[in-house]
Amino acid sequence: MARFSFVSPFALVAGLWLLMLAPATTPAPLEGQVVAETGVATLPAVQEGFGLRPGDQVTVTFFTSAGERLEVVGGERIVDRNGNIYLPFVGNLRVQGLDVAGLRELVTRRFADLYENPVVDAQVRIRVNITGAVRQAGSYLLDPTSTLVDALAQAGGAGAEIDLGVVGGASDPSQIRLVRDGRAQILNFAPDQASPEVLGMLAQSGDWLHVPPRGRSRTRENITFVSSILGLITSAAAVVVLATR
Repeated sequence: MARFSFVSPFALVAGLWLLMLAPATTPAPLEGQVVAETGVATLPAVQEGFGLRPGDQVTVTFFTSAGERLEVVGGERIVDRNGNIYLPFVGNLRVQGLDVAGLRELVTRRFADLYENPVVDAQVRIRVNITGAVRQAGSYLLDPTSTLVDALAQAGGAGAEIDLGVVGGASDPSQIRLVRDGRAQILNFAPDQASPEVLGMLAQSGDWLHVPPRGRSRTRENITFVSSILGLITSAAAVVVLATR
């Protein structure tokens, strides 16, 4: 007759409940990070006079005084890592830190020796990075008037607050991390909790928004864990009973 020995289910259950009583640990902030304690933003939201940065997109439209559009001069350019854009006939232009008016003035001045009274139009789009529990993480080019809410919308919005099995999974909009100019801040974008200051914050070039996944309930995880272990114990006991018959 085959003989088997196994641990008492009562001992296992007791051990599991001791694990459930262990306190959950919270990871410490990364070194150098500055994290706000409230959802109200304290970082500046500059609507005018923003400065171009590497990675931003510049679109130039150039006309001569006779109304002739010069396609070779116009078009889209990306500000390089040195803060320059390249335009035919004049070469590299240092544009980092300029606003739209400053960009127009610079291009007009540099082409004044080649074309009398040129007419220059310029548009810019700022680059923002969005990661985490969103439907489509990535790097986005936005109009300078875009808010952080607009930026999140470009990524398809934060994921659902419960995991529906869609891309991005469950998110926690109350703990969205904004990294700007090397400083980190937690912002609350939960629809029923977000303050007007947070909702009105403008995106700035180089912003990084990270939407964290929603943490699962510790109690729920423990109950699920215990249930799975009890299921294994029941299965093992059934095997033992069958083997001893």
